[in-house]
Amino acid sequence: CSDRHRRCKEWAMSGECIHNRGYMHVHCAESCDQCKVQDQHCSDLHEQCAAWANNGECNANYVYMRKTCARACTFCMPARDHAVPHIHANLVDDLWDSYRERYPGVPIGSHG
Repeated sequence: CSDRHRRCKEWAMSGECIHNRGYMHVHCAESCDQCKVQDQHCSDLHEQCAAWANNGECNANYVYMRKTCARACTFCMPARDHAVPHIHANLVDDLWDSYRERYPGVPIGSHG
């Protein structure tokens, strides 16, 4: 269990473990404190976990829910034999390049 990108700690400190959970828990597992969840049996410790998850508590009450309702909140790491789609590190740059190609006359980052 480790981070797969050099900026994981920075992203984790800015809240990406919560806001971009799907990517971060796979590619920045160590910085998002997912190694402990992965090593434990993935389960819910309270009978109300599914209901709480459906009500948005996984994000609203992240610390408690990660410990108590890992399965309902999908905080568990995938098994190592499952293929995880690769998202390359330059994805954002590639998206901006695509935007510039599609809208060449529109200035980026200027506020008129």
